[in-house]
Amino acid sequence: MFFRIWALLAMLVAGAGMARAELVIVTDIAPVSALLRDVTGAPPRQILPDAVSPHDFALRPSDMRLLQEADLIVWLGPQASPGLAKAMQRIDFADKALDLSAVPGTFHLPVRRAGRFGRAGDAGGTDPHLWLDPDNARLWAAAIAARLALLDPARAGSYDVGLARLAAALDAVEDAAKARLGRDGAAPYLQFHDAFQYFERHFGLQPLGAATAGDEESLSLGIVADLRSLLAEQPGACLFLSDANEQRRAAALLDNMRIGWLDALGRTLPASGYSYPDLIAANAEGFTACLYPAD
Repeated sequence: MFFRIWALLAMLVAGAGMARAELVIVTDIAPVSALLRDVTGAPPRQILPDAVSPHDFALRPSDMRLLQEADLIVWLGPQASPGLAKAMQRIDFADKALDLSAVPGTFHLPVRRAGRFGRAGDAGGTDPHLWLDPDNARLWAAAIAARLALLDPARAGSYDVGLARLAAALDAVEDAAKARLGRDGAAPYLQFHDAFQYFERHFGLQPLGAATAGDEESLSLGIVADLRSLLAEQPGACLFLSDANEQRRAAALLDNMRIGWLDALGRTLPASGYSYPDLIAANAEGFTACLYPAD
């Protein structure tokens, strides 16, 4: 009888070990999930629904349970994912979290004030759209692979393979994007919401300005009037939008303007999961289609 009890306990312990053989990795938003898929080859558990802005998200009880189960939490930090910030202050979560915005070497840009750039100046604080800089993504992927190797040494080699595959794919996408976006003759353009500063800096693009600096920031009548005056001097200009909501809000700016579409979170990419290079390639195509309409 005693032997059977200990045998049963051993089986339960072994079963628990088998159930935890795969790391439980939790992410905040889709671009971070893409980096995890690129490195590991497997989908992580994503907290924020793709349709919800990371600036507006509030944790649910089920999300807290998932965070408790996680072996690793990879997130963009308190400015990009404020809905996670309070939870990440808990010791039991902070000890297993990787804040990508705090990875040494990560490049940060200040938030630009809405309006005509060059005149508007900076609004203060850090622009949270850090993931749209491929150099940041490379740095983060290496940090992710290193952290996973510590948690799961047996698979360290596979993480290195994923990291090398990601680097090669991203190099190819960047080379193609730079060749297309670095040509002469690009149309002048505005951003409705200034979410692409990191992408623009990386690829040498220079917008005229932006109507809003924040996702739900109200349109200023003064900024709209100034931008309309600017556009009158820039025939053939393009206005970049992200969704139908922005299109409705931008109605006062749309006279005689072409519309371009960008997608910072990859919402228009396959729901089954995309790679980080796919996200960069899709937005490079979005820029190209409006900046070089003759292509």
